[in-house]
Amino acid sequence: MIPLIITTPAMLSGWSAARRAETLLLGATGDVPASDGWQQTASLAPDAARSGASSTAFRGSASESSPWHGPACACCTPRPALVSQLLLLYQDRARGNRSFFRHIALVVSADQQASVAAGLRTDAIICSLFSPETEE
Repeated sequence: MIPLIITTPAMLSGWSAARRAETLLLGATGDVPASDGWQQTASLAPDAARSGASSTAFRGSASESSPWHGPACACCTPRPALVSQLLLLYQDRARGNRSFFRHIALVVSADQQASVAAGLRTDAIICSLFSPETEE
């Protein structure tokens, strides 16, 4: 599983250069540094943040009318924007469309840290791919 560390902008300064070099920094606050030694940086897709959910977590997956997927299919069910973004990052990494990161640092505001972690821990697919943990 890939460690998914839910952190805040203030906590990022404590990360070592070695740890940053193998980590994808995913910003949900807009306070994401351009590089600062991170292997990669990404932001929560602005259009996904507005919509709140996406129709599917995977590119190229079947629609609800597919003979292979039913309306309750886990990969076809609408998901929160953050979950969809994490699944797309994982898929891009697996397909070689993104550099091979060993960790994801998810940057949220301090008041959102606990609730974001709790929400991610309730998603079975996220928990099968990532290990969500808050940085203390």
